[in-house]
Amino acid sequence: CSVDAALGARSKLVLLHGYVWENGELYYRPRSLKALGVSNAVETDGRELIVHTTLHWISTPHNNLTVLGAV
Repeated sequence: CSVDAALGARSKLVLLHGYVWENGELYYRPRSLKALGVSNAVETDGRELIVHTTLHWISTPHNNLTVLGAV
């Protein structure tokens, strides 16, 4: 994301509070992803998917999840 490119790891941790440092790598916190519309969905067969809420400005929200990948 552009924030990642513009700020260093230390600055992001202090300014945004949405990251966690684990094993020498910087990850988004789950609450940060949720604020961006990213969450997980569990299918009836037990599969977990990462989904993003699709926003349609003119229509009423329904069937508005886009699958980003499987966990």
